[in-house]
Amino acid sequence: MIIGLSKSEVGLIASNFAVAYGCSKFGSSVISDHINCKHMFTVGLFCTSMTSLLFPFAGSSVAVLSAVWFVNGLVQVRVAC
Repeated sequence: MIIGLSKSEVGLIASNFAVAYGCSKFGSSVISDHINCKHMFTVGLFCTSMTSLLFPFAGSSVAVLSAVWFVNGLVQVRVAC
């Protein structure tokens, strides 16, 4: 158990990241055609760091941890331009 979560709950949180990352790849490619890569990288890196810093303070609620990690997956794509 990690912070009071079962293996399946940790797996759910981790899979939310993968789903968000995969889904946002499509939109990211369209956005990157119109926006400078430096700006996308800067915004993505800032948002990724904010969600990573927020994660430990999200408590032990599976829903909240999943939501924070989902958002992290969405913004991680912005870093890989």
